[in-house]
Amino acid sequence: MKQHFLIMALCFLCTLSSLAQVDSIDVTTNRLRFNQLKEQTNTYMVYTQDSMDAPKRNMEIWERRMTKTRVNNKDVYKFNWGRFFSDGSNYHYEILADVGNFSPISEKILANRIQADSLVTHKIHYIYDGNSMYSNPEVNEHQSAPFKLDSLKNSFDWEMDMETFSMLPFEKGKSFAISFYHPGSKTLPNYYTYTVDRSEKIRFNEAEHKCWILKITYPGFGYSEWWIDKKTFVTLKMREVYEGKLRYKVLVIEA
Repeated sequence: MKQHFLIMALCFLCTLSSLAQVDSIDVTTNRLRFNQLKEQTNTYMVYTQDSMDAPKRNMEIWERRMTKTRVNNKDVYKFNWGRFFSDGSNYHYEILADVGNFSPISEKILANRIQADSLVTHKIHYIYDGNSMYSNPEVNEHQSAPFKLDSLKNSFDWEMDMETFSMLPFEKGKSFAISFYHPGSKTLPNYYTYTVDRSEKIRFNEAEHKCWILKITYPGFGYSEWWIDKKTFVTLKMREVYEGKLRYKVLVIEA
């Protein structure tokens, strides 16, 4: 009888361990499903609200385009991201990533800001070297302060978060610790835990979509939820609740 209870207890502990398991996802783990990544352009409306009934403000249009191409005799993913603001300012990003593990190769940013009714242009260029990165030493290519980071913790480029999410091996209740870094940020690379919180059917663009809801919690501050289409693996919408404020990203064109 004691042996029976011991076996039951061990089984229970193993179940708890399995339920608590978090899969680490970085450029070395080979867990991304590249067949789920779409080569297409997705356009999003991004805005904030002070509450559910408050007016929408801080609006942006995002155009995010992913293609597979060849650069310097090497197959790469090229990610082009355009951010367009209501005042006429616009940012353009070009990020290259390895086709084998999605590790970043380079990132260029061209920022066109409206300042005192004039358009001011600013360039940023980061170069990756294995698990480290540095800014282009040419001042005409990188017009911010020189930058160098010796350890990236095998991180993905956080600018491509939605594209990285699209390649996750989704299962209900599964959690992923994903290594991300925002290029040039003072916040060092780290693993962030995202959980497949639930499934939902939603009406979107006059059609029903079955979605995974990927969630990350910011302890003491709020959370973000991402509705990811189970068929296309494209993010249809994101809702972030942070210190009582709301932020949304909503897909408006998929092409």
